[in-house]
Amino acid sequence: MSPNVRSSVGKPNDGAVLLCETQGQERAWRRDLADRHTANKPSRVRIGRIVVRSTSGRRGRDQQAERHVLEIGTWDGPYAFALEARGALVEATDIQDPDETGFNVAKRILDSKVNYTRVSVYDVGKHFPPASFDYILFLGVFYHLKYPVLAMEALSQLLKNGGRLFFEGECLLNHAQRADGRAPGWLDRGMISILGRSKYPVSLYYSGQYKDDDSNWHVPNLACLEEWMKTAGLQIESHRCDATSKGVNRFPTQRVSGVAVKAGEPRPEHPMVEDIATMLHRAKMVRAQREREQLTTWRSIVSRSLDRCLAPLGLRRTGYRITRAPR
Repeated sequence: MSPNVRSSVGKPNDGAVLLCETQGQERAWRRDLADRHTANKPSRVRIGRIVVRSTSGRRGRDQQAERHVLEIGTWDGPYAFALEARGALVEATDIQDPDETGFNVAKRILDSKVNYTRVSVYDVGKHFPPASFDYILFLGVFYHLKYPVLAMEALSQLLKNGGRLFFEGECLLNHAQRADGRAPGWLDRGMISILGRSKYPVSLYYSGQYKDDDSNWHVPNLACLEEWMKTAGLQIESHRCDATSKGVNRFPTQRVSGVAVKAGEPRPEHPMVEDIATMLHRAKMVRAQREREQLTTWRSIVSRSLDRCLAPLGLRRTGYRITRAPR
């Protein structure tokens, strides 16, 4: 994919949120956080990996109005405030106290109406009704969770049909650590790269400090992330992987970002007891039907064989009786 290609959520120039795949304007949003609500902003503002495109430019708020957006792990809230500035109805969530982060300070500066809910991602279904959001931002979160699939299922339930989940996080591409935190040997590095590129769904799990951070738990490869999404009723429709040999804090960078669309309902973990009883009964009926079919087949075979044996003797079979055939 060309570095200038963007994977859009809607038609071009419709005010939709876009997944940016260029490398420019990374620091732009930091310079203009305080005045994002003014009408003379640039028509495009890069916020990490997400770009909000304005169709109205200097003429005011764009056509993104009335899009309902949920942000998970908002922290200081730059994504939420930028989307609100362009007309979206935004709900921001995090487990952190907004007075301890910069969220409430920025909200006062911007005179923002973004609602902040302090809640775990696992419990968002208790605070918001099902199928209530067009977009969900799930950026830099899933690898910090002990139960990422459970979180994805909870978010999938909140998406409208055809709604989209923007995700970003750590992905197994070119780096891994041993359980004790030591770097891999040179023989292991090739295997790590192979696992990262393979179609086998693999995820590393750390109970210690992966990359010196004790909140990093899972590092899935792309195939594993796709399976997680499918389990939650989501389908990845576009993605980008970024890998460098040198990154932040002396560790290589390996990140994935993309868009997943709601494609169905989450798969059940295991059938309930009554479902097992129904399943066993159905299996019993199928087995009995198969036995009846086999018995009918054997009867037909025996009947034909007996008829062939009786014919040369001038005999014939009528039901269970054998009589002399008429001349």
